[in-house]
Amino acid sequence: MRLYFLSLVLFLSACETLSPNIEKPNENIMAGKTLAPGECGLYVWTADAAKTFTLFASPSEISYFEKSVEILLTETNNANPQSTIRNFTDETGKIFNLTLLSPENIEGGIRYKAGRLTSLSSDGWEKVVPIVGFYACQPLL
Repeated sequence: MRLYFLSLVLFLSACETLSPNIEKPNENIMAGKTLAPGECGLYVWTADAAKTFTLFASPSEISYFEKSVEILLTETNNANPQSTIRNFTDETGKIFNLTLLSPENIEGGIRYKAGRLTSLSSDGWEKVVPIVGFYACQPLL
């Protein structure tokens, strides 16, 4: 029985090493996006089955993630952090428009059950990504 189990483990580990071209999502992206006590922030994910972490916005940092690459953004409309329409640009001038829909007050924050993040591709096509989000504040200790 041990030999069978060991063979199975070796086989499965060999399968893992045979497929190096499969891109694995960076599961630690969100780990670095924590809030200080008393600080508030917005967390945004894609609204598909993958639920990919896409955008983080706090008073000290705004980051957009594309294929596990972090892109720093600047807010252009300086809206109230709880605003449902926010506009950002990256360092190249690319514009990102975030629209949050269907807000639901929950304990500790606001959950947005729908929304979209739009931007223009380099060849002029509008990219629309359905999203969901969560706005919350870290309690004071």
